[in-house]
Amino acid sequence: MDKAYIDFEQFYNITQRGAFFVTRARTDINYRRLYSHPKEQAAGIIYDQTIRFNNYRANRDYPDKMRRIKFRSEDYPDDLIFLTNNLN
Repeated sequence: MDKAYIDFEQFYNITQRGAFFVTRARTDINYRRLYSHPKEQAAGIIYDQTIRFNNYRANRDYPDKMRRIKFRSEDYPDDLIFLTNNLN
């Protein structure tokens, strides 16, 4: 999904149906880190976190945990931050 598409209600519908999504995160998302997973720096992973949203509306529309992953690639000048409901 495109990073401009942040619809937490739609994300929760996808999760409730048993499917996974990956989208680029916006920089202004208000969240709290619950857990940091071991990172695979050789694969370009800067951090891998389980998060929950602080914003009332986002937390209401997506009440589950989500994963936030920061990735660095030699082929792309900026770091990429992804959100996914795949907690594994």
